[in-house]
Amino acid sequence: MITNGKLSSTRHQTYLPLLLAISTIAALIGALHLLNVDAQTHLLIEGGPIQSLTVVGYAACIACIALLWSWPTIQTRWTLMAIMGLFIFIELDLDKSLFTVGLLKSRQYIGDQVALPERALSFVLIGLIAAVVISILIRETRSFLSGVIRRSPSELATLSGIALIFVSEAADGLGRKLAGLGIAISQSTAQSSYIVEEVVELGIPILFAAAIATSRAATAGKPAYRSLTTPGQRTNPATQTHH
Repeated sequence: MITNGKLSSTRHQTYLPLLLAISTIAALIGALHLLNVDAQTHLLIEGGPIQSLTVVGYAACIACIALLWSWPTIQTRWTLMAIMGLFIFIELDLDKSLFTVGLLKSRQYIGDQVALPERALSFVLIGLIAAVVISILIRETRSFLSGVIRRSPSELATLSGIALIFVSEAADGLGRKLAGLGIAISQSTAQSSYIVEEVVELGIPILFAAAIATSRAATAGKPAYRSLTTPGQRTNPATQTHH
């Protein structure tokens, strides 16, 4: 029997990965503001340490799914691994460097800049990406919204990661966007937005990893993980299932 105190402690512990993820993102933003501009540029430049860590973060998300989720769960939710792979593809700028205009650019599909074979391949790839995204929306939306309503740490971490995608997009080229509206910002503000953009891009896979680690699929998935998360319970070998 679990006492109310122990149950409450267990519930609070499940939020620890989410709180650590948010604290890490905030601490990185604060720490980078303490450095001089040259040091900031070295860390944030394309292909630099922060971007490299972002790629590693998405790879870690794939590894977490493989390690913590059962094989039947992976088979039915493989699209989540696929979307992490897509984020790696985009983070490495392969969607631009491997294509004449860019896989995600409308000019890749219209006009006469792109050769027909490449355009045909682009349509196939963008169709596959759309199919993966639609599949995720169909399979995951109901349980995701239900989890958000229940304040499940996994769904809250996912929601936070999705929110950071929009924050990153808003911060990207903020000075240029505001200049188009006739609004000028200082160099220090532009540099701050650059820091926020790059760090929250790193924060996205950190939050997704927290979501994966605290998901029901993880806590109910691998027997070894269950034994670590429920040390006070004994497992009856006769009732174990193989994953």
